[in-house]
Amino acid sequence: MAGGFTSIRQGLLEHIRAGKLRPFDLLIYMFLHLIQDWETCICFTNSQAIATQFGGSVSVKDVRQALYRLREKGYINYDLATAVEDASTSCYTRVSQQSAGILACG
Repeated sequence: MAGGFTSIRQGLLEHIRAGKLRPFDLLIYMFLHLIQDWETCICFTNSQAIATQFGGSVSVKDVRQALYRLREKGYINYDLATAVEDASTSCYTRVSQQSAGILACG
């Protein structure tokens, strides 16, 4: 995150207005952008770690479901073999550069 800012394409607004993203899914999506490595577009995390970052105000189950929905819609990508139900196991998440044309890293 150079200079304290995160880049987000304006096209995301169209997806919000079209109802393609649930508000909670958008929250998780934006959080992934904040923690990703901008050179690789990869962040190493899991649903437990994400939920913890929100100070217990969100459940691990809700985060896991949001990650699943984001993957199903093509906003993020991760290896299902790596993303096991055990929340203590870290997996990587690649924030999609091309999905729906809404975000490009860097």
